[in-house]
Amino acid sequence: MKILQISQPSDAPALLQGAEPIWLSLDSPTPETLTAVGQELGLDPLAIDDSIEFGQMPKLDDYPQSALLVFYGAGIEEREQGDLPRLIEVHFHVTEHVVLCVRRDDSDAIERAEQRVAADDVHNAQAALLRFLDSLAASFAPPLAHLENELDVLEDEVMRDPQTEMRQRLLELKHSLVKIRQTIDRQRDVMAGHSPQASTLSSPENRPSA
Repeated sequence: MKILQISQPSDAPALLQGAEPIWLSLDSPTPETLTAVGQELGLDPLAIDDSIEFGQMPKLDDYPQSALLVFYGAGIEEREQGDLPRLIEVHFHVTEHVVLCVRRDDSDAIERAEQRVAADDVHNAQAALLRFLDSLAASFAPPLAHLENELDVLEDEVMRDPQTEMRQRLLELKHSLVKIRQTIDRQRDVMAGHSPQASTLSSPENRPSA
């Protein structure tokens, strides 16, 4: 499946020629660019507005001509005071032949997901989306393993020598873990069928091959 970058609204009409399924990628678009591309695709104005403002919980909204899926992956934020897992929010607008992927974060998780979509023999937009989601879901494993390993070490150290800095770092890590688990639980609910469109995206013909 083709993965095409849109840098300005005028790119959209030429990219949408033909009936071949395509994947359109918008990286940190301005509201004007997102609105123009969304109108070209025939997206509902409410769906476009949802992608102008990030910071939403995972969800799946069904519209007459499309669906909007808000989904998360994860990475690691490197900081002087200690690394932390970070959530990576991605919005997907899915039509019959097109997936519009809106993101505001460059990450290895997104790069790997795009490579998988491009490399696989994908015949429709829904199948491409499920492969991308599978890669995003898998991206939680390394940050969580890193976090849990540090938690184990810190808990042992705090038991031996309960310094204030260690206790603060321990609380910070536990807060991060709670946030990630809440996001994963919400995504599981969405994809388990708590939205009418979930059954369409999860139909057997659209599932990723093993």
